[in-house]
Amino acid sequence: MRSKIIFSIFIVLASVALAAQYNPQESSPGSEMGDAVFRPLSIYDPGWQSWYAIGHTALYRSSNSFGDWDPLNDITDSDLEHSVIQATGEGTEVNWQTFEFFLNGFQALGGGYTHSNKPTTGTRKNIISIAKEQYGAAYPRLFDEWHYPKIMTPGYFDSTGHWVDGCFRCDALVEYCYEQEGMSFFTEDEKYHCWFRNSEGSWIGFPIFYPVALKNRMAPEAPNPPELEVTSPEDGDLIEDDVSIEFTADDGPKGSGIDIIYIFIYNNGVRSCFLNFQI
Repeated sequence: MRSKIIFSIFIVLASVALAAQYNPQESSPGSEMGDAVFRPLSIYDPGWQSWYAIGHTALYRSSNSFGDWDPLNDITDSDLEHSVIQATGEGTEVNWQTFEFFLNGFQALGGGYTHSNKPTTGTRKNIISIAKEQYGAAYPRLFDEWHYPKIMTPGYFDSTGHWVDGCFRCDALVEYCYEQEGMSFFTEDEKYHCWFRNSEGSWIGFPIFYPVALKNRMAPEAPNPPELEVTSPEDGDLIEDDVSIEFTADDGPKGSGIDIIYIFIYNNGVRSCFLNFQI
């Protein structure tokens, strides 16, 4: 996504110092919109008296964690907070949560993970829109809703026009959203193997489809910083009249997109002007 911006301001006898740089946010999980994020999680199997590394996954939503938003028409990226869309087994329905809530005392395992083809900006926004459509979907209860159809069933309107709530496990929500964009990671048969035990509590083997297995089939995602370049005026120019500041901002075809740009103008080392506008 490349944007070229020209606007005018009035500066009197100022030696202009213009800086264009990417300022990474310290609280960022290191993800692009629509990436999956992971944290360690283990479960205890009383039958085998053993702990198993399962993990927990969610979709990175945005850096604006205060309130909800429309990823196609109303993106903001300005408050240095971060959020995810997730399904948890703690009685919380599918909804957005802060990234801090997602970690819940744990450390994230690296940055984001996504399809090896690297989704485009538009696809990333669609993934989040698809996840938002499942807000309110329940988390399946172990043993009485253990099989695949119950962990990956989207909400829908039945034949009488009534809405039927969906049901998602954390990894199933990520898989489902990617599937809708043609980026599935598991076969239909593999997704049936998603629990250690069946509804009667009998051992059925190690699952094929679970959060860590999903992470292992995705590709690590290192976000690419947007490219920013001021083309006019040049650093150090003496400005005595109206001036047009021209620059380009490019996040590439597969980034999250550029939502807001901040302009700082310094006069002899003192910041004398601050502008910002949304793309």
